[in-house]
Amino acid sequence: MKLLKNRGAILFSIVNSIFIAFQIAGVALSRNPRLDWNAPFCIILFFASVIPGFGLGILVSYLLKVRIDKRQEAVFAQYEDGWLIEGYRTLGDKDSEPLPSASVSWLIILISYIPGFLAYYPGICSYDAYIQIEQIMSGAYNDHHPVLHTRLLELFLKLGESLGNINSGIAFFVAFQLVCLSGSFAYCIYLAKKIHCGKIWHWILTGFGALFPYNVFMGLSVTKAALFTATYLPAMMLMMFFVLKKREELKLDKEDIFYILYLVVAIAFRNNARYAVIAVLAVLFISLIVMIAKRKRDYLLYLRIFITTLTGLVISVLLVFAVGKLWDVTQKDQREMLSIPVQQLARCTVYNVQDIDPEEMEVIDNFILDEAWRNYDPLISDPVKRHVNTWFAVNFPKQTIHTYLKLLIDYPDEYINAFLAQNAGYLYVGDTSCLWVYGKESDGHGYVQTDWADYMYEVGAYHDSIIPPLYSLLEKMNSQNILQSIPVVGLLFISGHVIWVFIYFGLICWYRKKYSALLPIVMAVMYIATLLLGPTVQLRYIYPVWVFLPFLAAVIFRKKRDNKRA
Repeated sequence: MKLLKNRGAILFSIVNSIFIAFQIAGVALSRNPRLDWNAPFCIILFFASVIPGFGLGILVSYLLKVRIDKRQEAVFAQYEDGWLIEGYRTLGDKDSEPLPSASVSWLIILISYIPGFLAYYPGICSYDAYIQIEQIMSGAYNDHHPVLHTRLLELFLKLGESLGNINSGIAFFVAFQLVCLSGSFAYCIYLAKKIHCGKIWHWILTGFGALFPYNVFMGLSVTKAALFTATYLPAMMLMMFFVLKKREELKLDKEDIFYILYLVVAIAFRNNARYAVIAVLAVLFISLIVMIAKRKRDYLLYLRIFITTLTGLVISVLLVFAVGKLWDVTQKDQREMLSIPVQQLARCTVYNVQDIDPEEMEVIDNFILDEAWRNYDPLISDPVKRHVNTWFAVNFPKQTIHTYLKLLIDYPDEYINAFLAQNAGYLYVGDTSCLWVYGKESDGHGYVQTDWADYMYEVGAYHDSIIPPLYSLLEKMNSQNILQSIPVVGLLFISGHVIWVFIYFGLICWYRKKYSALLPIVMAVMYIATLLLGPTVQLRYIYPVWVFLPFLAAVIFRKKRDNKRA
């Protein structure tokens, strides 16, 4: 019982149990696509996750307590009079330790991208790139993809056309992205230096920016992922910087201005960021109320972050609205938000079409046209989602909701399995289905997508590799997911662990009473939460927060400790 009173034991145990439950469910669903969530299975799942989960939770919290106790003993052994009660928090630090300039890291990272750039010259025009270029060529813009990003790409394409080759415009745009992405990593390394992460972490983060293979491929891709990452990543890192520096005045400085600007661009480039930021604002607002009620001075820190975050959100929303009116941008159907409900309805219909009542069947056929529910694919909602009639849901919401809830009651197993099957790549660390969304025999459609749409050739854009042997090697690696297939090591390149690492990092911060440090973790986790409602598991969706993990680790495990209010 004494162990259960250990700070964090219960919370660690609960999270461990949930994690294990998702892993067991992932294994079971991969073996049996029509997993039956009956009472025996649920009982087995409960005990198989709770027993080891609580055992590990108690063990982890105990080990953390032992480590903290030993550190405190070391402090009092050195400071016997106890005059420096917080001395252990800076014990062994070398604040004057010289560190290389962040510009050196920027140069190293940028140079590391050059071979990939030359191999894939002029870049990678995969998945959504051709849709944006179609808009540019036709002059008819819509908001399905961020119009600001589309118009930015248009500037570079016009530059290429003025030079007589659209490939040159694509190459200039890709080079611009690589500079921005490497610069973003360098700026975050600079911030890590300012909060005393130390020389070892400086080089670890530089190495990550240069060698993590997804960095160069996302930078080469002519879509919003790279520039979104280059703004959302420093926004999360700046929030961490703010809470550790504990600035308790409301006067803005240059970091606040940078933070607002990064948020404005990030939110304008991806709707997911908007919802994640709104969730962070809600957390900040609740924290402010609690702190003001308890008369804690830290409320100024939270108020400052709340004001700057809200400012970035409002400016971005107004900016997107203004450019939409200025450039006569057409509003596209918002069916992306219905990805999971569409999958659930389609799965229920595919497996139970003979048993569904005619009234419900009529609603389904009006909502999912052309009997497209027959195209149900557990991994991706696009085959069904393309045929969704949102007009029907908007104009007949009562019938649509009634049918959805009726099928939920009748076929809960199908709803659970539809959600888990589509999101296995985010929740189950052993999942490999996300690597083969477009099939194992499809070149350029691995976890790193590198295919070109036929339309690109029609407008004069084409592969023109400057290092063909390297291109062939990298293309084989990506199309066949060779890197992800390496035993054990390959797990580091599959996204199933990302959300869990963020959650466990958050638990460590909570255990150490570093509550403010939870804010950027909330910002990352809430972004991932929006992905769980999205159309499929893809690298480009989760990459922007994935790359925050090593920076977060650098802060959590650095030698220097801030005072107890951090």
